[in-house]
Amino acid sequence: MRWHSYLDDTVGTGADTVEDMQGADSAEYGIGVSTDLYVAGVSTVVGVSTFQNDLYVGGDLYVADDIVYDEQTSRNLDVTGIATFAQTNTSGLSTFSGYAESVNALGTLSNGSTHDLKVDEASVFTCTINATDSVTLRVINAVAGKMCSGLVIVTFTGSGTRSIGVTTGRWQGGSAPTWSTSAATDVFSFFTPDNCSNVYVNAVGVGFA
Repeated sequence: MRWHSYLDDTVGTGADTVEDMQGADSAEYGIGVSTDLYVAGVSTVVGVSTFQNDLYVGGDLYVADDIVYDEQTSRNLDVTGIATFAQTNTSGLSTFSGYAESVNALGTLSNGSTHDLKVDEASVFTCTINATDSVTLRVINAVAGKMCSGLVIVTFTGSGTRSIGVTTGRWQGGSAPTWSTSAATDVFSFFTPDNCSNVYVNAVGVGFA
Protein backbone atom coordinates (compact mmCIF):
# COMPACT_ATOMS: atom_id res chain seq x y z
CA MET A 1 0.00 0.00 0.00
CA ARG A 2 1.31 3.45 -0.90
CA TRP A 3 0.09 6.80 0.41
CA HIS A 4 1.07 10.41 0.87
CA SER A 5 2.69 10.83 4.26
CA TYR A 6 2.84 13.85 6.53
CA LEU A 7 4.92 13.92 9.70
CA ASP A 8 4.41 16.69 12.24
CA ASP A 9 2.23 17.25 15.27
CA THR A 10 -0.95 18.20 13.43
CA VAL A 11 -0.99 17.12 9.80
CA GLY A 12 -2.14 13.84 8.30
CA THR A 13 -2.06 10.80 10.55
CA GLY A 14 -0.51 12.61 13.49
CA ALA A 15 2.04 9.79 13.71
CA ASP A 16 5.46 10.41 15.18
CA THR A 17 7.37 7.77 13.17
CA VAL A 18 7.03 5.98 9.85
CA GLU A 19 6.26 2.77 11.78
CA ASP A 20 3.44 4.51 13.69
CA MET A 21 2.25 6.07 10.45
CA GLN A 22 1.98 2.68 8.79
CA GLY A 23 0.20 1.34 11.84
CA ALA A 24 -2.43 4.03 11.39
CA ASP A 25 -3.39 2.42 8.10
CA SER A 26 -2.87 -1.22 8.98
CA ALA A 27 -2.27 -3.45 11.97
CA GLU A 28 1.25 -4.29 10.91
CA TYR A 29 4.29 -2.29 11.92
CA GLY A 30 7.50 -2.33 9.92
CA ILE A 31 8.74 -0.42 6.90
CA GLY A 32 6.56 2.44 5.68
CA VAL A 33 6.53 3.14 1.95
CA SER A 34 5.37 6.55 0.71
CA THR A 35 5.05 8.17 -2.68
CA ASP A 36 5.75 11.55 -1.03
CA LEU A 37 7.09 12.28 2.43
CA TYR A 38 6.59 15.79 3.81
CA VAL A 39 8.45 16.68 6.99
CA ALA A 40 7.57 19.92 8.80
CA GLY A 41 9.92 21.47 11.35
CA VAL A 42 13.16 20.02 12.67
CA SER A 43 13.40 16.28 12.08
CA THR A 44 15.95 13.68 13.12
CA VAL A 45 16.43 10.51 11.09
CA VAL A 46 17.98 7.67 13.10
CA GLY A 47 19.50 4.69 11.33
CA VAL A 48 20.19 4.09 7.65
CA SER A 49 17.86 5.83 5.21
CA THR A 50 17.77 5.02 1.51
CA PHE A 51 16.43 7.32 -1.19
CA GLN A 52 16.09 5.39 -4.43
CA ASN A 53 15.58 8.44 -6.61
CA ASP A 54 16.34 12.17 -6.39
CA LEU A 55 16.55 14.02 -3.10
CA TYR A 56 15.81 17.73 -3.29
CA VAL A 57 16.85 20.13 -0.53
CA GLY A 58 15.32 23.59 -0.83
CA GLY A 59 17.50 25.23 1.80
CA ASP A 60 20.77 24.43 3.51
CA LEU A 61 21.78 20.87 4.32
CA TYR A 62 23.86 20.53 7.48
CA VAL A 63 25.80 17.31 8.10
CA ALA A 64 27.45 16.97 11.50
CA ASP A 65 29.58 13.95 10.59
CA ASP A 66 31.25 12.63 7.44
CA ILE A 67 29.37 12.56 4.16
CA VAL A 68 30.40 10.05 1.49
CA TYR A 69 29.49 10.31 -2.20
CA ASP A 70 29.68 7.55 -4.75
CA GLU A 71 29.29 10.11 -7.53
CA GLN A 72 28.48 13.81 -7.48
CA THR A 73 27.79 16.36 -10.19
CA SER A 74 27.94 19.98 -9.04
CA ARG A 75 27.37 23.24 -10.90
CA ASN A 76 29.00 25.41 -8.24
CA LEU A 77 30.86 23.66 -5.43
CA ASP A 78 32.37 25.79 -2.67
CA VAL A 79 34.47 23.87 -0.15
CA THR A 80 35.78 25.60 2.96
CA GLY A 81 38.44 23.82 4.98
CA ILE A 82 40.16 20.54 4.15
CA ALA A 83 38.59 18.30 1.51
CA THR A 84 39.88 14.94 0.32
CA PHE A 85 38.90 13.68 -3.14
CA ALA A 86 39.92 10.24 -4.36
CA GLN A 87 39.34 11.29 -7.97
CA THR A 88 38.04 14.56 -9.37
CA ASN A 89 37.14 15.44 -12.95
CA THR A 90 36.88 19.21 -13.38
CA SER A 91 35.76 21.01 -16.53
CA GLY A 92 35.97 24.74 -16.99
CA LEU A 93 37.97 27.18 -14.88
CA SER A 94 38.85 25.94 -11.40
CA THR A 95 40.49 28.01 -8.68
CA PHE A 96 42.36 26.44 -5.77
CA SER A 97 43.53 28.65 -2.93
CA GLY A 98 46.40 26.57 -1.67
CA TYR A 99 46.68 22.80 -1.94
CA ALA A 100 48.86 19.98 -0.62
CA GLU A 101 50.08 16.83 -2.34
CA SER A 102 50.30 13.43 -0.70
CA VAL A 103 53.78 12.06 0.02
CA ASN A 104 54.59 8.34 -0.03
CA ALA A 105 57.76 7.48 1.90
CA LEU A 106 59.21 4.33 0.35
CA GLY A 107 62.00 4.03 2.91
CA THR A 108 65.43 2.53 2.17
CA LEU A 109 65.50 0.61 -1.11
CA SER A 110 67.65 -2.51 -1.19
CA ASN A 111 70.04 -3.32 -4.00
CA GLY A 112 68.37 -4.95 -7.03
CA SER A 113 64.84 -4.31 -5.77
CA THR A 114 61.80 -2.99 -7.65
CA HIS A 115 59.35 -0.56 -6.05
CA ASP A 116 56.00 0.77 -7.20
CA LEU A 117 55.13 4.45 -7.50
CA LYS A 118 51.35 4.37 -7.00
CA VAL A 119 50.07 7.57 -8.56
CA ASP A 120 46.54 6.94 -7.27
CA GLU A 121 47.85 7.27 -3.70
CA ALA A 122 50.48 10.02 -3.90
CA SER A 123 52.23 12.40 -6.28
CA VAL A 124 55.45 12.83 -4.31
CA PHE A 125 57.69 9.90 -3.40
CA THR A 126 60.76 9.82 -1.15
CA CYS A 127 63.35 7.08 -0.77
CA THR A 128 66.90 6.36 0.35
CA ILE A 129 69.52 4.48 -1.68
CA ASN A 130 72.76 3.33 -0.11
CA ALA A 131 76.32 3.34 -1.51
CA THR A 132 76.50 1.72 -4.98
CA ASP A 133 73.03 0.10 -4.98
CA SER A 134 70.85 -0.15 -8.09
CA VAL A 135 67.04 -0.05 -7.96
CA THR A 136 64.10 -0.01 -10.36
CA LEU A 137 61.01 2.16 -9.93
CA ARG A 138 57.73 1.30 -11.61
CA VAL A 139 54.87 3.78 -12.09
CA ILE A 140 51.49 2.05 -11.66
CA ASN A 141 47.77 2.76 -11.22
CA ALA A 142 47.65 5.56 -13.77
CA VAL A 143 44.30 6.24 -15.46
CA ALA A 144 43.90 5.70 -19.19
CA GLY A 145 43.27 8.94 -21.03
CA LYS A 146 44.49 11.05 -18.10
CA MET A 147 47.81 12.75 -17.47
CA CYS A 148 49.41 11.35 -14.32
CA SER A 149 52.63 12.78 -12.89
CA GLY A 150 54.84 12.74 -9.85
CA LEU A 151 58.06 13.81 -8.18
CA VAL A 152 60.71 11.48 -6.73
CA ILE A 153 63.13 12.69 -4.06
CA VAL A 154 66.09 10.35 -3.62
CA THR A 155 68.50 10.61 -0.70
CA PHE A 156 71.85 8.93 -1.35
CA THR A 157 74.06 7.75 1.49
CA GLY A 158 77.73 6.81 1.27
CA SER A 159 79.62 7.22 -1.99
CA GLY A 160 79.89 5.49 -5.34
CA THR A 161 78.03 5.11 -8.61
CA ARG A 162 74.31 4.33 -8.26
CA SER A 163 71.65 3.39 -10.76
CA ILE A 164 67.93 4.18 -10.89
CA GLY A 165 65.82 2.56 -13.59
CA VAL A 166 62.23 3.49 -14.42
CA THR A 167 60.05 0.84 -16.08
CA THR A 168 58.95 2.00 -19.57
CA GLY A 169 60.85 5.18 -18.77
CA ARG A 170 61.90 7.62 -21.48
CA TRP A 171 64.59 9.91 -20.07
CA GLN A 172 65.15 13.37 -21.39
CA GLY A 173 68.16 13.19 -23.70
CA GLY A 174 67.80 9.41 -24.06
CA SER A 175 69.40 8.21 -20.83
CA ALA A 176 69.29 8.70 -17.08
CA PRO A 177 71.45 11.50 -15.66
CA THR A 178 74.62 10.94 -13.65
CA TRP A 179 73.43 10.77 -10.08
CA SER A 180 75.32 12.16 -7.12
CA THR A 181 78.32 10.02 -6.18
CA SER A 182 78.45 11.26 -2.60
CA ALA A 183 75.89 11.73 0.15
CA ALA A 184 73.29 14.11 -1.35
CA THR A 185 69.71 14.37 -2.53
CA ASP A 186 68.67 14.11 -6.17
CA VAL A 187 65.22 14.89 -7.54
CA PHE A 188 63.48 13.83 -10.73
CA SER A 189 59.96 14.12 -12.12
CA PHE A 190 57.86 11.90 -14.35
CA PHE A 191 54.58 11.97 -16.24
CA THR A 192 52.57 9.53 -18.33
CA PRO A 193 49.64 10.36 -20.63
CA ASP A 194 48.92 6.79 -21.71
CA ASN A 195 48.45 4.62 -18.62
CA CYS A 196 52.20 3.99 -18.14
CA SER A 197 52.89 2.72 -21.65
CA ASN A 198 55.37 5.61 -21.79
CA VAL A 199 56.72 7.28 -18.68
CA TYR A 200 58.62 10.48 -19.49
CA VAL A 201 61.31 11.23 -16.94
CA ASN A 202 63.33 14.38 -16.33
CA ALA A 203 65.97 15.22 -13.73
CA VAL A 204 64.90 18.25 -11.71
CA GLY A 205 68.25 18.62 -10.00
CA VAL A 206 71.14 16.65 -8.51
CA GLY A 207 73.43 17.30 -5.61
CA PHE A 208 71.05 18.99 -3.18
CA ALA A 209 72.90 19.07 0.12
